[in-house]
Amino acid sequence: MTRRSPLTLLEGQHLEFKCREALKKPTKIVRAIVGMLNAEGGSIWVGVEESNEIAVALEHIEKSVIERRRLGDVITETIEPSPTQTEVKLTDVPVEDTVVICIDVTPQIAHRPYAQLSRHRRSFVRRVGARNRPMARHELEEDFRRSGDATEPHHAERIAVVKKIMEVREKRRDSGHRGLFLHLQPHAELSVKIHSDSIAGLFQQWDKTGNREGGFNFVSPYVHPRKVDPRESERAIGAGWGDPPVATLWDTGRLDLSIPLDRLFFTDTQELHPLKIIEHITALFRLASVLFKHHLRDPAPTDTHVFGDLSLFGVRGRTLSSYPQSLEWVYAQIPPFETEDMLLGAPLRFGLPDILEHPDRCAFQLYRIAFHRFGREDVDIPFYDRASETLVIPE
Repeated sequence: MTRRSPLTLLEGQHLEFKCREALKKPTKIVRAIVGMLNAEGGSIWVGVEESNEIAVALEHIEKSVIERRRLGDVITETIEPSPTQTEVKLTDVPVEDTVVICIDVTPQIAHRPYAQLSRHRRSFVRRVGARNRPMARHELEEDFRRSGDATEPHHAERIAVVKKIMEVREKRRDSGHRGLFLHLQPHAELSVKIHSDSIAGLFQQWDKTGNREGGFNFVSPYVHPRKVDPRESERAIGAGWGDPPVATLWDTGRLDLSIPLDRLFFTDTQELHPLKIIEHITALFRLASVLFKHHLRDPAPTDTHVFGDLSLFGVRGRTLSSYPQSLEWVYAQIPPFETEDMLLGAPLRFGLPDILEHPDRCAFQLYRIAFHRFGREDVDIPFYDRASETLVIPE
């Protein structure tokens, strides 16, 4: 679709301009998105200079594809509930020998109110005219009431599954597990053929899921999937050492990953090994992608959502090292993690098409949060190629 130039247009209820510099610290862009999500939607142009609310100049965005994807990751991480690509769509737009980014915002009433997340609080804003203002208490109450009464398809199921995910997280923490716990849960039950002969190959052959041979994942030719809980023997299988197993798969499409804390360290230190965290998480998303593509009894509806919850239990006093380890890390003086557990404020929501086609990108959105919580930056994340949106580890 050809977009007309925004030059000479006036900011208003459904239109806002942001300069190219805003990409370096996108907090204001996210605020504008949240304001439109809580109002009537609209479009935000990034790379457009304005004067007195009128678009007066275009600013070419170098490497716009990479910048767009980076901005998309920030949006996913800092807006609650995490918007889908239908709600917030980012597009590179060539205009007059330049390339800018256009963000089309289409709110879903059932998901309101949307909040902008910061380290210490949630901010609820609504666009009124050309400004974003804090929402009043009665507006928040009205939006919460409407979302509770929403008739959007699957809304009730999604609310229920988020509650269930939080219960699973608490149960795992109460069990005394110390280490990484990743939980993927479709909003509605699927039907996975977990006892078919081909399922075993996903845990035993690296090429079946695209995971690295001999890498930090649960795949091994010596692993034999086993029934997990005698009370649920027809519903779940697991693979890997320990109890619970490293990877557990339910016939409903739920997947769990449990890695003990001592298996996340560098061998000679008590520092967390970033590649072990990254690769384990990516491996489970790749498994989910293959399962949902090829191992369902019936195809999943395209509007299916998969929620992902990541926890690191027992990490007080730990640091997340650089990879490879370097003197730069030694002198960085990043403080140890201050709380007992690293928990998400809420599970992230992924569209089924994203899981099927871009599992590495979905994994990145989760472990990126962990890196930030440990005081690390995007540049510290090793081997994730933003151009291809895949984890590329040299042999």
